[in-house]
Amino acid sequence: MSKKIYKKPERTPSHAGRILKSGFIDQYELRIETVAELLGIARGHLSRIINARSPVTPDIAIKLEILTKTPASQWLAIQSKYDTYMMEQKKEFKKYKETLNKDRKSTRLNSSHTDISRMPSSA
Repeated sequence: MSKKIYKKPERTPSHAGRILKSGFIDQYELRIETVAELLGIARGHLSRIINARSPVTPDIAIKLEILTKTPASQWLAIQSKYDTYMMEQKKEFKKYKETLNKDRKSTRLNSSHTDISRMPSSA
């Protein structure tokens, strides 16, 4: 008897702008114009960020850290996770991944592959 392995469907990670909107702007009942002014950016730019059409960039993350007391690294990690997930959903990436996996099965790539997550850090 073989065991069935249940794989929970992957949830799309939240965009950093959506978290900014729900966890800060809405929570404190702030106006978009006010937050944009505090960040030193145009209202339209902030609107694109909170509607997941533009990313939270390092400069915005630093400003958000000052404004929200949430570390810039956390804003960037959230954004990076979202960006990575979205890239992996693209047709070209899926095709590349399938091709690479086929090549691994038929060549020595599979046995000589180095798992970088197991490499010692240089720090």
